[in-house]
Amino acid sequence: MQTHCFALLAILFLAEFAHAGEIEIAAGKHAYPAGTTVVSCEVPATMSPDQRIVELVDESDNRVIAQRDGSQLFWMLEEPLAARETRTYKAIADSATETESVTCEIKDG
Repeated sequence: MQTHCFALLAILFLAEFAHAGEIEIAAGKHAYPAGTTVVSCEVPATMSPDQRIVELVDESDNRVIAQRDGSQLFWMLEEPLAARETRTYKAIADSATETESVTCEIKDG
């Protein structure tokens, strides 16, 4: 399975804040698949400086978790984004649950 990191350039370039607390992404002339396309944008000014994780919801009530890395938020597309389609996300105010870390363990068998 290929991760479409190149999609970042097309989507990120067009990612903008539609209104305070909203993030709008636009596909441009290419379509992007769900589950393998990474999206990123600048951290909204409304987000606390120590908040690393935020839950986003789009206009169809699809929810996705975005993770902060410095001044950027990253998440995976939860639904395909067709060519020339736009999608608007809003941060859910009460989604500021924090954990100290996430640990993954790979076990044989």
